Amino acid sequence: MNLKLIMALILVFLSIDNATITIAQSSQSINSSKYAILKFNPGLDQYIFKGKFKSTSLSDNEIKNIEKLIAIRISEYNKMKLAENKKLLEKYPSKPHEIISGNLINNPADYYKQFIAVTDAKGQKIVWANCFCTPEEKSYWKKGIVEVEDGGSCFFNLKINLTTNTVYDFMVNGEA
Repeated sequence: MNLKLIMALILVFLSIDNATITIAQSSQSINSSKYAILKFNPGLDQYIFKGKFKSTSLSDNEIKNIEKLIAIRISEYNKMKLAENKKLLEKYPSKPHEIISGNLINNPADYYKQFIAVTDAKGQKIVWANCFCTPEEKSYWKKGIVEVEDGGSCFFNLKINLTTNTVYDFMVNGEA
């Protein structure tokens, strides 16, 4: 495969990624049909939050901040994946489509999201965000946590400490 084509494909993905951040940051309204705030259940949700936590609410401004932090983290993730893809393209030049399209997350603002908001023992507000491409065949998504095996970049989740504006425990599902 020629180097110009590889570079062109990488530039396309970088421009999509940068556009995603701009869109997420400039968004003035929240599309409430794309997210659900689920109440923390200490008995059921201990695998998400270990320790002592209390359920709390989220304001519209906090949700906008969550969207911004998700977009920034996805941008970082996509840049890392593009660097990995570039190395794979050099090693396997006969499989450009499989490598270039593999596990990038485009337009995280378009994903459906479930949020569980808690406060920890220090009073810091922490949110677990569960994100997925579509709620198809998951009619319960506004009432219970969507759990899937595999699914690739169509499913990811992370935690955000809204008090410190930090993102951690970021995970993208694998592919079957």
